[in-house]
Amino acid sequence: MNKTAQFIAFSFGLLSKEAEPFDVDGSPPREPSDKQKVAGNYKKDHIKWGGMQFAIENRAGTTRSGVDKHGHKWSTKMPWHYGYINRTISGGDREAIDVFLKPDSKSPFMIYIIKQNDPATSRFDEYKCMIGWRTKQEAVDAYHKAYERGWKGFAGCLALPVKQFRKWLRQGGPSF
Repeated sequence: MNKTAQFIAFSFGLLSKEAEPFDVDGSPPREPSDKQKVAGNYKKDHIKWGGMQFAIENRAGTTRSGVDKHGHKWSTKMPWHYGYINRTISGGDREAIDVFLKPDSKSPFMIYIIKQNDPATSRFDEYKCMIGWRTKQEAVDAYHKAYERGWKGFAGCLALPVKQFRKWLRQGGPSF
C-alpha cells in the first residue's frame, strides 16, 4: 500500500489505530522550524478525497505552535489531523481554507464549515472545515476541543453534503 493510500485508510478508520502513516522517506513527521512554519515550506502529507486535495500540516497527536499577531507564543496538541484544502482561498485571511480531519472516521457524507471570528474584534477571520464527524454538534464540539478553553472565535456552523461543499469551494467560500 503506498503512502497516500495508507494515510487515507488510516484517516478514515480502514486501518487499526496502531497503524501510523509515514513521510515519503519512511520516517515519522519532523517538527518544522519556526521559519519553515511561517513560509509553509516544509514536508506535509498530501491526500486526495472527494474530488479535493488536502495538505496535512499537523497529524493528530502532534503539537501545533506559533506566535500570534500580538507576539504571544501559543501551542496546542492537535486532537485531529489539521491542514488545508489545496488551491482554495478563504474569504477572510486570504489563505487556503483550513481543515480538520477526524482520524478514525468512516467516509463522511457531510462537511461542517465553521465560521471563525477574530476573538479580539468579533470580525470574520476565516473558515475551518470539519470532515469526518457524524453530526453538526460533534463537529462543533471537535472544533472547540482543538482550541484553548474559553475560545471565543466560534461564529457559526454550516453543514453541506460533499457535492454542495465542492460547489461552495468553487464559488470562493461565500459567507454564510
